[in-house]
Amino acid sequence: MALSANAQVNHYVDQELREFPVAASVHIYAGGNAGLDPAGYLKAFEPGDFFAGIAYEESDNSSGTAGAKKCRVYVTGDFELTITSVALTDADAPVFATADNGQALTGHPDAYMGKVVHYLAANTAIVRLREWGEKPPNGVGSIDIDIDLARQVFAALDEGTATSVVLGGLLKTACIGAGLTAGTTGLLFSEAAGALRMLIDNDNEAQNLTIETPQVFNITKGITFETELTLEAAGGAATDDLDFGLMGLAGGITATERADMDAATAGLLSGKFHVDANGLDLKFSSDDNASPVAATDTEVNLVLQTFNKFKAICRAAGTVEVWVDGVRKLSTTTFSVGAAGLLAGIVNIEKSTGTGVPEVRVKKLRVAGAIA
Repeated sequence: MALSANAQVNHYVDQELREFPVAASVHIYAGGNAGLDPAGYLKAFEPGDFFAGIAYEESDNSSGTAGAKKCRVYVTGDFELTITSVALTDADAPVFATADNGQALTGHPDAYMGKVVHYLAANTAIVRLREWGEKPPNGVGSIDIDIDLARQVFAALDEGTATSVVLGGLLKTACIGAGLTAGTTGLLFSEAAGALRMLIDNDNEAQNLTIETPQVFNITKGITFETELTLEAAGGAATDDLDFGLMGLAGGITATERADMDAATAGLLSGKFHVDANGLDLKFSSDDNASPVAATDTEVNLVLQTFNKFKAICRAAGTVEVWVDGVRKLSTTTFSVGAAGLLAGIVNIEKSTGTGVPEVRVKKLRVAGAIA
């Protein structure tokens, strides 16, 4: 509503320091890199967090609940930092946090700290912290595939285009199934729906629809998978499956894996959400090719035609965190994709038999990490 009287607006002249609530069970040390988790709480930085700044002070919330303590952080300024292999020629190069006490010239885009101002000595440079919200140059040290599918328009894809690379190479698609009909089933970009439609046909046959990133990401630098999607229409049987998250396989994810993502596959690395498309129970599973963790109920029940925001954060050691609508799920279950390898982001819907017609609608897809 329009003002009817003068308003008092707080004005912060000092832009150097900002105070954040601290996450539960964490200890932040002065001078360390600090990050925000998906719930917005501050913690000692690790790849997959959003870099918030450099801690001005110590804050020990080891025994406290989220928000029980606060911590002030430098969010702007020039700092002398250790950067392995930084050289005189690296002026203006992007710098990424790799730990609460580590920096590098490659890393996760959410770990972007700023740029080298000038070289001081071996492995030492002055770094100017980035402006809040500033993104690193894409493809220089990091890769950020961030697609708003509501704004993308191109021709529908069906079985006639079984493998395609679209959106300027940002997505790879697969449409498998003889019954898929051009323009009515398959991958349909709908401006009216504001989303990509992934719609299976009612033919009694094996079918699957996939979108995935052709770019693969290095586990050891941290990877973030994010999507906003809904199960628009349920399938007809438990054999109708929706899977989305991070996956990797030597030589790439094959048609066999897309046809049945729940099958045990040698060499497969994965951290993914799973829904039996005739139901609404959201589950999560992982596979490090040694000790797979079966699909575990997140205790989130999807609602048809209701979009949710899903995030899987692969940390540098290979552990995977599960987040739904900004709330962490299954925090006491250890999911892992292993400590080394390359992963792609993927959304896949498939059925092995039956006449079910499950439909998924995807608004947004983001997969981000370091250059492999």
